[in-house]
Amino acid sequence: YLFSGCSNLEYINCSNWNLSSINSMSHLFDNCSNLQTITLPKVGNNLTDVSFLFSDCKNLTGIHLLEDFNPVNVTNVSHMFYGCSSLSKLNLSNFIGNKIKNIDNMFAECSNLTTINAPKFSPMEVETFEHIFLGNSNLTKVCCQQSEYLDHFLGELWECNPYYSDGCYQKINDQCADSGLKTEIEVKFNSLGLRKNIDYVWYNNSENANFYVIKFNNDDCYLLISDIYFGGQSIFSSLENIMSVEIVKSKENAVLTTAESMFENCQNLKTVNFGGIDFSNIVSAKSMFKNCSKLEGINLESLNSNNIGSFESMFENCEELININLNTIQTQKSKSFKQMFKGCKQLNSLDLSSFNTELAEDMSGMFDGCEGLINIDVTSFSTANVTDISYMFANCINLETISWNSNFNTSNVINMGNLFYNCSKLNQIDLSFFNTSKVERFGGMFRNCKKLNSLNLSSFNTELATDMSAMFDGCEGLINIDVTSFSTANVTDISYMFANCINLKMISWNSNFNTLNVINMDSVFSNCKNLQYLNLVYFHSTALTTAKKMFENCVQLMTIGSRTFSPSSQVDTEDIFKNCRSLSNICMNMNSNMLNYLNGIFSVVSHDGDICYHVEGYRDETDTVSPSVINNMQSFNLLSKELSRHYIKTIPQNIYGNKTLDYLPVSTNSIFNNTTLSLK
Repeated sequence: YLFSGCSNLEYINCSNWNLSSINSMSHLFDNCSNLQTITLPKVGNNLTDVSFLFSDCKNLTGIHLLEDFNPVNVTNVSHMFYGCSSLSKLNLSNFIGNKIKNIDNMFAECSNLTTINAPKFSPMEVETFEHIFLGNSNLTKVCCQQSEYLDHFLGELWECNPYYSDGCYQKINDQCADSGLKTEIEVKFNSLGLRKNIDYVWYNNSENANFYVIKFNNDDCYLLISDIYFGGQSIFSSLENIMSVEIVKSKENAVLTTAESMFENCQNLKTVNFGGIDFSNIVSAKSMFKNCSKLEGINLESLNSNNIGSFESMFENCEELININLNTIQTQKSKSFKQMFKGCKQLNSLDLSSFNTELAEDMSGMFDGCEGLINIDVTSFSTANVTDISYMFANCINLETISWNSNFNTSNVINMGNLFYNCSKLNQIDLSFFNTSKVERFGGMFRNCKKLNSLNLSSFNTELATDMSAMFDGCEGLINIDVTSFSTANVTDISYMFANCINLKMISWNSNFNTLNVINMDSVFSNCKNLQYLNLVYFHSTALTTAKKMFENCVQLMTIGSRTFSPSSQVDTEDIFKNCRSLSNICMNMNSNMLNYLNGIFSVVSHDGDICYHVEGYRDETDTVSPSVINNMQSFNLLSKELSRHYIKTIPQNIYGNKTLDYLPVSTNSIFNNTTLSLK
């Protein structure tokens, strides 16, 4: 940027400069709009960036010593001569450029440029290459090494197959389309929204095709693709005005190596017919029809998928697809089925019986958002190598049954997060063959499975688990949750784990439910409206940083007990007991913030001298003091020192009566085996 924007600068001689250690000349003379001539310095091997070097030097007519300019390691020439509208010739005779990665707009808008002499110029590793010759309307000759990039962009500029001979591309009249065809090109280009990012020629007669003949919108005018750009990747992507595509034919020397993103974002595409295309060499169908939201029909019979290694997002967000015939699809080499049918809202059935998934590693989100599916049959699946099934059935809001068997092997799965998220009509799930020994993430696994009425988790091994957040959140049909098989020594997040289980009355756990490493307990029991007692004897708060709204809206919760749970004052406990209207006894080491909060929401807070607190008179948000919710508790010693000796207080169903409560010694095991404790 040394001289960038020096609009009055007319001449500069840099020939004596020593730039041997400089690595960037980016924007050096950018927008020196009155600069007319310049003598370049010598540069060293450190120079990698000459982007925007002469950009918008509109009056530049001479660049001296340009023929000696050879930055051998340069990688970025983007916009190097952009907008040099007074230049007529460029001599880059020693410019090799074989390490260039970004060639965007290198000569764009040099409207008077007629000749480029760069016989050694051979960009071989280009990654970014848009609009190299944009606006070069007078360019007729480019001498350089032939490459697919230059074939493409000169073909785009001249609207014909560029003629290459004796080391130069030349625009020769008889090699290009006549004026009538040019008019037709412009009409079709505008109506279809085609980007000229491939070498193509429009013809009325498809017999003149070199390789692929493609017919759009049932029109008589064809697009002849002489060389599928990058093997077919993104070739038709984002062509929003195309409604139908028919591959009419292809010649034997046409090779398509990928269908990745081929029609991605063709939002108005309704039908595709591959009758004339050879797919035998394609290795990826990733995002092939992604976001084709109006796609109604696909003929896949000629789709040779023997070598396809990825079906990731192939039909993602094809919202209008009702059914797909997958019987001819070969999947034996595919490692990824990630989000393959995600967002296919109208799909009402899927026959996956032909799927071979032995090499599959990723099935995350495979059916996510398939709202029309009532049954999903994956009995043909073999999943021994799969590591990720997160969101696999998520948001299948009408799914009632999943058919699977022991071939659905989860022994290598690491991520089961949100596996059944929002499957609101599932009432039972057979998990008897699940192997969870390697799973680290269970977060949201059953979240919002509102009709789920039972869960057998006895086979679950959770020794490596780190995330159980929202695991059962919103399981409104569950009355009991048994997690006695869980080992949680590595878990750091249990926020919302049981939240919104509005009918939950019992949680069974044991000493393996270890919270020593848990950082986040936010809303873990929030909105559990039917929980009456919580024995948190195995809960620890050593690593805890936040427990906001931990018991919020537990409106029937009367007793909370834990001698080991003692959050420090640094732990965020905002609204921890909010709307716990029935709460009467809390036995835990409470910090000053928690005590202040208790005093704010209850009219009476008394202390037994150890760790237990008796509260009554819950204050409504609109009241200063509400009537007491507990009457005449005559004995208040619940879960005090005796808790450490495994004594628990017995509480009758009607805690509002004038009853004297006493102690009943019980073993720890009986507590966690759902033993009913009666009044002594």
